[in-house]
Amino acid sequence: MEAPRNIVGPRVIALRYRRGLSQEQLAVACQLKGWDVSRGVIARIEGGVRWMADFELLKLAAALGVSGTGVVSAECPAVFQEALIRV
Repeated sequence: MEAPRNIVGPRVIALRYRRGLSQEQLAVACQLKGWDVSRGVIARIEGGVRWMADFELLKLAAALGVSGTGVVSAECPAVFQEALIRV
Protein backbone atom coordinates (compact mmCIF):
# COMPACT_ATOMS: atom_id res chain seq x y z
CA MET A 1 0.00 0.00 0.00
CA GLU A 2 1.28 3.43 -0.94
CA ALA A 3 1.74 6.19 1.60
CA PRO A 4 -0.98 8.85 1.51
CA ARG A 5 -0.24 11.86 -0.67
CA ASN A 6 -1.79 14.24 1.83
CA ILE A 7 -2.34 14.29 5.59
CA VAL A 8 -5.72 16.00 5.63
CA GLY A 9 -8.03 13.46 4.00
CA PRO A 10 -9.56 11.97 7.18
CA ARG A 11 -10.02 15.41 8.71
CA VAL A 12 -11.75 16.72 5.57
CA ILE A 13 -14.19 13.80 5.74
CA ALA A 14 -14.92 14.51 9.42
CA LEU A 15 -15.43 18.25 8.86
CA ARG A 16 -17.59 17.65 5.79
CA TYR A 17 -19.80 15.16 7.66
CA ARG A 18 -20.05 17.50 10.64
CA ARG A 19 -21.37 20.22 8.35
CA GLY A 20 -23.77 17.87 6.58
CA LEU A 21 -22.16 18.42 3.17
CA SER A 22 -21.87 15.97 0.30
CA GLN A 23 -18.65 15.89 -1.70
CA GLU A 24 -20.48 17.72 -4.48
CA GLN A 25 -21.67 20.44 -2.09
CA LEU A 26 -18.14 20.87 -0.73
CA ALA A 27 -16.79 21.15 -4.28
CA VAL A 28 -19.33 23.92 -5.00
CA ALA A 29 -18.36 25.71 -1.75
CA CYS A 30 -14.71 25.54 -2.82
CA GLN A 31 -15.61 26.94 -6.23
CA LEU A 32 -17.35 29.86 -4.53
CA LYS A 33 -14.09 30.51 -2.65
CA GLY A 34 -12.18 30.64 -5.95
CA TRP A 35 -10.86 27.09 -6.31
CA ASP A 36 -12.11 25.31 -9.44
CA VAL A 37 -12.47 21.77 -8.11
CA SER A 38 -14.75 18.82 -8.84
CA ARG A 39 -16.42 16.21 -6.62
CA GLY A 40 -13.89 13.69 -7.91
CA VAL A 41 -10.98 15.79 -6.67
CA ILE A 42 -12.60 16.06 -3.23
CA ALA A 43 -12.99 12.26 -3.20
CA ARG A 44 -9.31 11.76 -4.09
CA ILE A 45 -8.21 14.23 -1.41
CA GLU A 46 -10.33 12.46 1.19
CA GLY A 47 -8.90 9.12 0.07
CA GLY A 48 -5.35 10.43 0.40
CA VAL A 49 -4.53 9.69 -3.25
CA ARG A 50 -4.22 13.32 -4.36
CA TRP A 51 -1.51 15.75 -3.36
CA MET A 52 -2.66 19.25 -2.30
CA ALA A 53 -1.02 22.60 -2.89
CA ASP A 54 -0.92 25.05 -0.01
CA PHE A 55 -3.39 27.43 -1.65
CA GLU A 56 -5.80 24.51 -2.16
CA LEU A 57 -5.61 23.66 1.53
CA LEU A 58 -6.49 27.24 2.45
CA LYS A 59 -9.41 27.38 -0.01
CA LEU A 60 -10.68 24.02 1.27
CA ALA A 61 -10.43 25.23 4.86
CA ALA A 62 -12.35 28.40 4.00
CA ALA A 63 -15.07 26.36 2.29
CA LEU A 64 -15.34 24.22 5.44
CA GLY A 65 -15.44 27.31 7.66
CA VAL A 66 -12.22 26.58 9.52
CA SER A 67 -8.69 27.95 9.57
CA GLY A 68 -5.86 26.31 7.67
CA THR A 69 -4.79 24.62 10.86
CA GLY A 70 -8.36 23.43 11.44
CA VAL A 71 -8.10 21.15 8.42
CA VAL A 72 -4.83 19.61 9.54
CA SER A 73 -5.41 16.59 11.74
CA ALA A 74 -4.00 16.26 15.23
CA GLU A 75 -1.57 13.65 13.90
CA CYS A 76 0.09 16.22 11.65
CA PRO A 77 3.74 16.87 12.52
CA ALA A 78 4.17 20.08 14.48
CA VAL A 79 6.41 21.59 11.79
CA PHE A 80 3.49 21.54 9.32
CA GLN A 81 1.09 23.06 11.83
CA GLU A 82 3.59 25.84 12.62
CA ALA A 83 3.98 26.61 8.92
CA LEU A 84 0.21 26.90 8.53
CA ILE A 85 -0.07 29.26 11.49
CA ARG A 86 2.27 31.67 9.73
CA VAL A 87 0.13 31.71 6.56
